Amino acid sequence: MLTHVKFVNLPVDDLERALAFYTDRIGLKLKWREKEPDGWDFVELGMDGAQTRIVLVRRTSDGPDQEPALHFIDTDLRQSVERWRQAGVEIVVEPHPAPWDENTVLCRLRDSEGNILLVETH
Repeated sequence: MLTHVKFVNLPVDDLERALAFYTDRIGLKLKWREKEPDGWDFVELGMDGAQTRIVLVRRTSDGPDQEPALHFIDTDLRQSVERWRQAGVEIVVEPHPAPWDENTVLCRLRDSEGNILLVETH
């Protein structure tokens, strides 16, 4: 029986820039960092109380997808959006009710690598 997702890979172009974005601006925690033989560090990010980690991996495609690369749940989206805005995070789509549920509020952000992040609250 499956219990949880251990990690997801998030493609980035610049490891240090992405690491700074996700820790300094979004508020994730650095959980593990190890030098790899190919010169690219293995970096895991996470959230307090969560089992799933995010691993920053070298992008191998031509660029970021325009569909969300990550989908977060937030307990106070409006407060988080204001904090992110003050930190210089690009808010691509402002918070708005989800078309399928008026009690769900969504927004979209762009990370330092061009990836789209979807964030929702209930």
